[in-house]
Amino acid sequence: MKKLGEILIEKAIIDQKQLDEALAEQKKSGEFLGAILISKGYIDEEKLANIISSQLGIPYFEGIKDLEIDDFLIKRIPEKIAAKELVVPVEILGNTLTIVMANPMKRSVIDDIQMITGNEIDVMIAPPSQIKAAIERIYKKGNADLENVTQMFEEEVSLDVDVVDEERRDPSSDELLKMSEDKEHENFIKLLIINALKSRASDIHIEPFDEKLLRIRYRIDSILYEQKKYPVSILKPISTIIKIKSKCKIDETRKPQDGRFQYQFGARKIDFRTSFVPTVMGERVEIRIGDKESVKLELDSLGFNDRDVKILKESLNRPWGMILVAGPTGSGKTTTLYSMVNEMYDEDSNVMTVEQPVEFELQGVNQVNVSVDEESIVTERMNQKEKDKALEGYMTFAKALKAFLRQDPDKIMVGEIRDGVTADIAIRAALTGHMVVSSLHTNDAPSVITRLMNIGVPNFLISAALICVVAQKLIRKICEKCKEEVRYTDEELEKMHIDWEEVRDIPKFFRGKGCSFCANTGYYKRTAVYEVMPLTETMQNLIMNRGSVKAMRDLALAEGMLTLRQQAILKVKEGIVTLEEMARNT
Repeated sequence: MKKLGEILIEKAIIDQKQLDEALAEQKKSGEFLGAILISKGYIDEEKLANIISSQLGIPYFEGIKDLEIDDFLIKRIPEKIAAKELVVPVEILGNTLTIVMANPMKRSVIDDIQMITGNEIDVMIAPPSQIKAAIERIYKKGNADLENVTQMFEEEVSLDVDVVDEERRDPSSDELLKMSEDKEHENFIKLLIINALKSRASDIHIEPFDEKLLRIRYRIDSILYEQKKYPVSILKPISTIIKIKSKCKIDETRKPQDGRFQYQFGARKIDFRTSFVPTVMGERVEIRIGDKESVKLELDSLGFNDRDVKILKESLNRPWGMILVAGPTGSGKTTTLYSMVNEMYDEDSNVMTVEQPVEFELQGVNQVNVSVDEESIVTERMNQKEKDKALEGYMTFAKALKAFLRQDPDKIMVGEIRDGVTADIAIRAALTGHMVVSSLHTNDAPSVITRLMNIGVPNFLISAALICVVAQKLIRKICEKCKEEVRYTDEELEKMHIDWEEVRDIPKFFRGKGCSFCANTGYYKRTAVYEVMPLTETMQNLIMNRGSVKAMRDLALAEGMLTLRQQAILKVKEGIVTLEEMARNT
């Protein structure tokens, strides 16, 4: 590809003397050659932008002068970066963000924006002065909107008003509906969500902190970070608005409620799961962000090694049986289950899911929302008649599964197995010609077997139906922007309960020292570690003979399984995670 200076000389736009002069200045200042030529008056910026467009094969953006974008798109690129690098977002289609730049040859800027947003980037070019004008117009409007929203709440906090009796009483439905019509409160919720998306948060926690203050926290890469405190007086109106959006009862504050809603940000549709729980200080609201565009529901993209992904795909292609995914809350089990459903789905099969709630809507898959799980209603003291009466009118996992089996399914996903009744129906479904995938709360793969036995599933049924178990955890990744080498003393390793023999083969250790990109945490995003334990004939015999968890683990290791700890050590060796994260999670 010809250099810019050569092209300009060929087109007789500048001469060799002017080019030499500009190049000499470039050596001193390091500035972009085109900007120097413009400043000297040798070429106008529109003509230069058109030439660079032809040179690089990048589209010239004609509509920069009239560009208007929504607040969500504005927040994809921080104003400081936009102003410094002369770049502005144009649109998002799917997972591709289109930007317009003054200098599209600055590949480092494109890479930074891709890292910040998590999007694939398409680039266009426009003249610098037009981009500057667009930035001033667009970001000034966006900042004004956000400042108007936050100003009221900052003023409210500074007033430090005492909580009066009227705040403690439960408002009527009419009063709550009137509160929900306040646009400032609606904008406040949008601001919380926009900032959460910008921060890569997976959850928003809205919780009464004491009698006067409401605390807002975001969960980012599995850790909760406090954002700000506001007057507790705003809790009822914002809770009411979220309940209305979630189709929950607005005047119910004494019982837990769950719901969901969606927001459309330009071309991007984002799902939100909501949970309302009464506490002694008032109602607590939790919003889980389900950004489908940021999650790839494919087994190959989840971080499984070659051996494990091969075992999983072979297991999912079997005509019947059960696969269970284990791990603590927030370990990514749902993403793995959905990826399995994607792997199993084809147009010739009837694929059905029962979930609480449905987190991602999958095209072509029949999904059912469970209203309540059986464990939360029935107790061991109840006889069967009392249990049936208590569950009357509720859709439980067990009821949904029984209904599914009358709908001629081929493949079934059960969001979670929480009780013996659900487990029994799911296993019997697996034994009668259906492929069933589900999840359990255990810390490793072998413990799944004992958990099933503990909730009443006979060992011979487990041995016959179960074909594979996956256990997983999510671990924070080192921020690539501030990654640095670090050395550990024997005392530091001992404090982390790490045996030197475990890590002696690792030549270098890394950690993030903290920077503005990772909010000074040293971490950016997460990666998963897995245990994949297929039920070989030897393992089935061990289960039939009620082998211990240790015996099952030893056999799985002998058959090639890597533990969560071993997987985490490999990621330390690759420079992806820190020793601290490995020790904290495995």
